[in-house]
Amino acid sequence: MQKFISTSLTLIIALSFCTFAFAADANPKRIDINTATEEQLKALPGIERESAKKIIAARPYYKKDELKTKKVISADSYDKIQKLIDSIC
Repeated sequence: MQKFISTSLTLIIALSFCTFAFAADANPKRIDINTATEEQLKALPGIERESAKKIIAARPYYKKDELKTKKVISADSYDKIQKLIDSIC
């Protein structure tokens, strides 16, 4: 009986942590690449002044992966920021 209670308690705790971690990622604050300022874009990892200017100049974006497909930034740079950006148009 004690093993059952211990196992159940461990399972409940594990599920609680998983639920909390999922909820934290479910609604991250993202930067809209269609309205972000140069300063907001430069705050993204790997985005320097010139890249921020290129992003602004190539607006509007209908999908965020257009940064990569339009060759505004490199695929490596896009991979670093894709979870931090959005393109609300």
